[in-house]
Amino acid sequence: MAYPNLTSLNVNSSVADLLALPNSSFPYFWTLILFGLGAIVALSAYFKEKASTGRGNLLSSMAVASLAIIVLATLGSLMKIVTYTALIPLVVICMVLIAIWFFSG
Repeated sequence: MAYPNLTSLNVNSSVADLLALPNSSFPYFWTLILFGLGAIVALSAYFKEKASTGRGNLLSSMAVASLAIIVLATLGSLMKIVTYTALIPLVVICMVLIAIWFFSG
């Protein structure tokens, strides 16, 4: 199986074409990147809150990270970096986390 490389791009390719290149080899590349960024944001917010108040709320930190993931995934789908088959599970998982935080009292 021949994986696409940079020679498959032509002179008229844009930055979005270059960023979408990893998705042709592994369709969930940017999805994993977004989940990694979400984990970094959630844990950073949790430990910052824990350091400042003495106790942290992981669920609220995950909800904040979910909002960031939804925004980045939407922007990525507009640039054709994140595919719709990856966007739908991302948004659903993030919305479930936000709903759990919202209704948990």
